[in-house]
Amino acid sequence: MATRGVAWLITWEGTRPTERLAAILHYGTSDKCIPAIVELLYALHAASVEELAACARKPTNNPYRVTQAGSGFTCGHNPHLYARKVDKLTVATDAAGVQTISWIERPVYQLVKQKDGSPRTKKATPARADWIQRKATTRLWRVGV
Repeated sequence: MATRGVAWLITWEGTRPTERLAAILHYGTSDKCIPAIVELLYALHAASVEELAACARKPTNNPYRVTQAGSGFTCGHNPHLYARKVDKLTVATDAAGVQTISWIERPVYQLVKQKDGSPRTKKATPARADWIQRKATTRLWRVGV
């Protein structure tokens, strides 16, 4: 079992994506880099070569821009990518070759005003556990080596 602790987790969300896991990134990856990574992952999944070339020439041509969603980022339509920092990320592989990736979603807070006008935060969504199961696959960068 591999324990990674805090990490950026990027998953496919929506109506039954064939593979939920898109990427796991180092927790220290800058919030400024994540949108570019998410847009690239989505473009590689959904765009044609012509569309990729058009976006390379002029990034504002990208029809699927990243938007901030709570404490993370989303990109695309159904299915869409969702990137966020998670806690206690672990990966375990059983004897049958099935990987279980589990983590704790961080709580989401929202700003509320009190009657006297002073701001305060409240927990809008509590922390919760989540997981993905998938078949252990061949590492693509090692194919043919």
